[in-house]
Formats: sequence, structure tokens, C-alpha cells
Amino acid sequence: MFRDAKNESQSGVINRNITLLGDPTMALPWNQQKLSIRIDTLSNGIIQGQTTPGIDGEIKVYYYGEDRPMQTLGTKTDKFDYQISGNLEGISATTVKNGKFNLTNLPAAHLKWRANSSDGTVYGGGMKSSLKTSSETKESNPPLLEASLLNESDEKACSPNPLLQIKISDTSPLRFVGPKGEIAYFTVNDTLQIPVSRLFNPTLNSSKQGNITYPFESLSPGKYKITMNCFDLHTNQGKLSFEFIVTASSKENGSLRIYPNPMTERSTFSFLQEKRWMSYVYKLKIYSNLGKQIVERRGIVPGSDSSIQSFSIDWSAEEKNQLDFINFYQLELTYDTGAPFANFTGRIGNIK
Repeated sequence: MFRDAKNESQSGVINRNITLLGDPTMALPWNQQKLSIRIDTLSNGIIQGQTTPGIDGEIKVYYYGEDRPMQTLGTKTDKFDYQISGNLEGISATTVKNGKFNLTNLPAAHLKWRANSSDGTVYGGGMKSSLKTSSETKESNPPLLEASLLNESDEKACSPNPLLQIKISDTSPLRFVGPKGEIAYFTVNDTLQIPVSRLFNPTLNSSKQGNITYPFESLSPGKYKITMNCFDLHTNQGKLSFEFIVTASSKENGSLRIYPNPMTERSTFSFLQEKRWMSYVYKLKIYSNLGKQIVERRGIVPGSDSSIQSFSIDWSAEEKNQLDFINFYQLELTYDTGAPFANFTGRIGNIK
């Protein structure tokens, strides 16, 4: 494989450099099968679709705006015109039965999708789409954004690992781009800024609801301010401002190791203990991307003379099938006397 270098070298500005992409004799490791979609109806606020092959399961559709023209600087060579993909403007998820599904009609130049069938097969695809305005009645109510900490009882005295969830709802389909191309952002302390489209999880069978679940890890003590905005189909803008305070002790800042992660049939949890030969009681909760609690396990961790304490959990096939590919955990450890020891939160993967 070849590409033209943009920087001038001893051989000139068109010096060819080799980029090794992989062994050409090996099959590419595709992680999804091809899925085609035929749009039967694109009107009255509803898309009626048919998949090929016809599957049973769930499909998530991504709505992209028109491609945007760009141009190189032209400092060493002539300026070059090219295009980049449009902004991700909306995401919807719905159930598929015998290949048939219904979705909200959001104006889009391109559609991409990812589907999971009931037999565990992953599908994907994409197509161009004509931009069409919805026939829904206009309304002026902005989206409602509500924030909470799933693993904290007091927003003014949080651990360094709070699990933040923001629920978004509206009477019209949600969008991540405003009328003048403004991008909806999730912002922490005016320093960390992430497009909402990268974090959003749509509610199944509803384009008007969804949430963001964001796990913070090892935060320093202090006040944290979260701001976020989001739009709807009629370009109404909803805004959120939310604050919490981290008041962590040194033991709460201890690290937790999970092996393996992504999880298989058995997971091992290791942590540093302050006193040897102490026994602990653990309570582990695992949440889906949508913030729904899926699994809860409780147990005893016997004392040991090691500074690193550990325990293992064996997962049943039924439990693993309920989990998403990416999940969030909350682990609460207490001494066997009932006194609190530490709390941990974070991401845990799942291999199905």
C-alpha cells in the first residue's frame, strides 16, 4: 500500500512511503456481517424498513448530515479539495421482527446502522439518503435533561469514582446538531468537552428518549461542574448544569484490578488492603449502557496475610447473555464488622 507524503523530504514532496496495513494473504477480521436495508416509507415522521437478510433482534441507526467540503493548506503542493463525513445528528434504536422495523424520520444525508440478531450475529451497513423534512407538528418545548449520580447518596460528599447518568427526553426526536450547525457537547469544568453523539445511548423503540452514563475515575477532591446541551427535531435547545463535590479519603483512592477485562466465565477482583487478615463483605452491581441494573452479587472475602486481597466470581451463561459488550460496575467493600472500607466504579467489558 502506498501514500503520498505531505511533508517534503530528500526525495521531494511526492516521496512515496510504504505503510504496512497487514499480511495481504490473510483474511480481514470482519466483526460484523453485511445487512442491507430497503426503506419502504419515508414520510409522516416514520421510516418503515425491511432488512436483508430478514432478522429478529435490534437495530441501531445513525443519522449523518451532508458531507462537508475541505481543502488542504497547499504550502508545499497545490491545494487539494476533499470531503469529510457530515456530523452525526441523531441515533435511534428499535426492535426488528422478521426483518421489519419502524424508525423516526430525521433529515439525513447518510444512514449507517448496526444490528444484533437474536442468535448473537452482529450486522452492519450504510446508504445515502435524501434530506427530507418531517411532517410533525412544530413545538417549542426544549429537551429535558436530568442528572444524577447512580452510586452516590450525597452530591456534596462523593467518592473519587462517581457514576454520572444524564437522562434526556423530549416530545420530539432528539438531535445533536443545532439550526446553524452548533454541536451539542458534554463538558466537565469547562476543560473536558465531548460531543454528546459519542456518549448517547438511545432508548429502545423511542427516538425521543435516551441517556448518557459516564464513569469518573480517581477524581481529586474538589468541586466539579457538568454542563450539557441537546437539540430536538425542531431545533429547540435544552441545557443542563449540574455540580458535585468529591471529598475522598486516601483508602477510597486505592486501585482495583479486574482480570480478565473483558470478562469471561470467571472474573477476579484484586485490591490493596490496609490491615492483613481482615475479612470483607462485597456487593457488586453491574449496569447496562442505559444505566439499568442487570446483575448484583454479594459475598465474603476471607482474610489473608497478603497486602493484595482478591476474590473471584463465576458467571452463569444466563448472566453473561444479559450483559452488553460494555457495562459499568459498582463495587462496595465493607469490613466484616459492617464498617465501610472502599467503593469502586468503572467499565467492564463482556465477551459473548
